[in-house]
Amino acid sequence: MNAAAIHEEVSKQVGSFMDIMRSQPLSLALVIMNFALVVFLFYSNSQTLTQRQSALTQIVEWQQRTDNLMASCVSIDVMKLVVDALERDRELYRRQLPGQPPVPLPEPKPEPQSRHILFAPPP
Repeated sequence: MNAAAIHEEVSKQVGSFMDIMRSQPLSLALVIMNFALVVFLFYSNSQTLTQRQSALTQIVEWQQRTDNLMASCVSIDVMKLVVDALERDRELYRRQLPGQPPVPLPEPKPEPQSRHILFAPPP
C-alpha cells in the first residue's frame, strides 16, 4: 500500500466522521463533553496530588521538629537507663519462649549515677 492510498483512506474516514457529526450535533456535543471531562479529571487529580504532597511534607517537618524537641527533654543518662532495662526485659522474654535453650543471665550492669530525678519525692 502506498502513502497516497493511506492519505485518501484517512481523508475519506475523517470526511464521513465529520458528515455524521454535522447530521447529529448531539453526538458531537457528547464527544466534546467526554474530552472536557478527561481534561477536568486530569487537572483535578494533579491538584489533589500536589496538595497531598504538600501536606505530607508539612507532617514530616512537624514530626522532625517534635522529635528534636522531645530529644532535648530527656537526658542521655536516663535514656541509657531505659534502653538497658528494655534490653534486659527482651532477653528475659526470649528465654521464656518455648523450645529455646536456656541462656545464662547477663551480669547486671551498675546503673549510672544520674543527677536527674525521674520522680520527685512527695513533700
